[in-house]
Amino acid sequence: MGVTDTDLVVEEVPPLKRTTSGDIPIFVIALVLTLILELFVAFVFVSVKKEPRSILVGVLVANMVSLPIVWLVFPYLPLHFLLVILFSEIFAVLFEGYFIFLFTKKTLALVMSLILSLLMNLCSFIIGGIIFIFLV
Repeated sequence: MGVTDTDLVVEEVPPLKRTTSGDIPIFVIALVLTLILELFVAFVFVSVKKEPRSILVGVLVANMVSLPIVWLVFPYLPLHFLLVILFSEIFAVLFEGYFIFLFTKKTLALVMSLILSLLMNLCSFIIGGIIFIFLV
């Protein structure tokens, strides 16, 4: 990217083409990292709350749907990047929470599904953000 008095040159790199130094797409790393972190948080949650472990399948499927949307749709919204992050995280929490609620045939209350989703996404946002800084 370059800026002069008369020109602005911007080169867009779509999320799927962004890579680490080892040429692994960052999207793939983000997907794997998110799945590991959020499944771990969900496992601890269902273990402590003594909820059925079938909830973990709902968490897995919810993430497989929501992460591509967060990475491949939200970055192209004509918004400041901080708003993109904010809206994508709100989307992830609400979508995953409601998906888990429906997927588990409502065995986990909606409020608890949303709390679980908030905990999972908070963990992956913080830890993933720290790791992302070192990968890029």
